[in-house]
Amino acid sequence: MSQLIYTSTARNLFGLTPNMIHRLGDPDKLAANPHGYSASPARLYRLDRVEEFVAQHRGEIEKVATRRAARWQCQWYIEGLLGWAQSAPVSPSNYCDLLRQLKKKPGSSLAYLVLRDRLASAAEVAHNRAQTGGCHGQSSPCS
Repeated sequence: MSQLIYTSTARNLFGLTPNMIHRLGDPDKLAANPHGYSASPARLYRLDRVEEFVAQHRGEIEKVATRRAARWQCQWYIEGLLGWAQSAPVSPSNYCDLLRQLKKKPGSSLAYLVLRDRLASAAEVAHNRAQTGGCHGQSSPCS
């Protein structure tokens, strides 16, 4: 019998999606799950069978791989945008300019929430300072 591989190996090594694995058909062997006795049985497929499926569906697998790469690249961009939103100086005077910089960028809705919360927090601090007569014992708010 040919070498057997786990479903996770077929997914990680060959880039198969859960739908593709379903289309591959029933597993060639069910075995005790190495992650615990209460887990569902491990599904094992013959390596040659998986390789044949991959060869027949190469274009589809490449398309999925391209989409996955684009998604990860987009995720990387969004994380950078969120970092910018957390570190950009925010004030009522530059808030609209910051929002214009976000327009039509991936992740802009998340970055907007960060900027909005930071502006609200800054406004609350300024309001509290004004209510207490300024900071450092001064009679006027800090500028």
